[in-house]
Amino acid sequence: MGTKPWNEDLLDYLACYLVDHQYDLKKVLAHIAESQAYQSKAQALESDDESKWTYAGPRAKRLTAEEFVDAIWQILGTRPASPDFTPNLPATGQASASRATWIWHNDGLQSPAGETVAFRKVFSLADPVNSAMALITCDNEFTFSVNGTTLAQSQEWTTPQLVDIKPLLKIGANELLIIGKNGGSGPNAAAMYAQVRLQQGKDVVELGSDASWQAAVLADSQSIKDAPMKPAVAVPNPQIWDSLGEKMNQLHSQLANGGGIKVRAGLMKSDFLMRSLGRPNREQIVTSRPNDLTTLEAMDLNNGSVLASQLARGGQQLASRFVGNAEGLVDFLYWQALSRAATPEEKQTSLEVLGTSPTSESVQDLLWAILVIPEFQLIR
Repeated sequence: MGTKPWNEDLLDYLACYLVDHQYDLKKVLAHIAESQAYQSKAQALESDDESKWTYAGPRAKRLTAEEFVDAIWQILGTRPASPDFTPNLPATGQASASRATWIWHNDGLQSPAGETVAFRKVFSLADPVNSAMALITCDNEFTFSVNGTTLAQSQEWTTPQLVDIKPLLKIGANELLIIGKNGGSGPNAAAMYAQVRLQQGKDVVELGSDASWQAAVLADSQSIKDAPMKPAVAVPNPQIWDSLGEKMNQLHSQLANGGGIKVRAGLMKSDFLMRSLGRPNREQIVTSRPNDLTTLEAMDLNNGSVLASQLARGGQQLASRFVGNAEGLVDFLYWQALSRAATPEEKQTSLEVLGTSPTSESVQDLLWAILVIPEFQLIR
């Protein structure tokens, strides 16, 4: 607040504009975005000495650590299932009208300790979805996969998971697979709950766990393919899990609103990648961040384990999603990462990197090549 603004008249104008429009921040942001100054080309400066230059256009700046990580999650579909910090939001009353039921392979009242059950739901999509979220929990633990890719795991049934499944859905047949496992030291009640909500334009499709799902008990080391599937059974005493009532109401409200709070890097604990990219510690008050690339950042972007693991997960998912469609994968990555189509030279080089049949490793190589170029790293 004590720093003198570079253009006091412009700041006063924006302040008056805010007051004149009843403090509507969206209108102020739209007004700024519509200006010639905002839309003009970024200018390269020979010096950072602000006393020696006049305005000729915006200055390019690097993505912050959180923005960089958010962008990677968005492109690769590797966003965490839940944030490390979740505000306690009240239910909005827009919870899903069609609720799922608690299911098991039988009535689930005396499930043996350690019993493992596979639940499967297959559905078909004729058109892309705008959003797709899944709310899942299982007493005692579960692993959730979409089209063969694991998205979420939990060993705490009292903390239901809200998962974004849109990145893994495809036109045609899709498979949801939940491996539930009972805990305890003796026979006890067990059940799984899943509510999937798909938004296609104005249409909403609900795929709640019920008798239309298939279930099979898995013996030790038994493959799901070898397990005989049969219709799941709605447990007769779902009130056993009524202690989740308030939490489930809140999560259903978020589900009805497209997932509620989206997981962002700012809601996650800082890891080594974010720290090396300049994310400060919470106890530090920082008003600006350095705009120059440090040696530590260059090393971490080159061979850091955190980024490498993200690229490995994303590479595997994208390779599965674009099987036999290398050109489609190149188009997807360039539009997602750079908001433009690849030039003929870029497309040719990218296709050479991917090969005729893209593998997880070749996709990782192309991802890394795109994510480290200035066009991706800089906001112009």
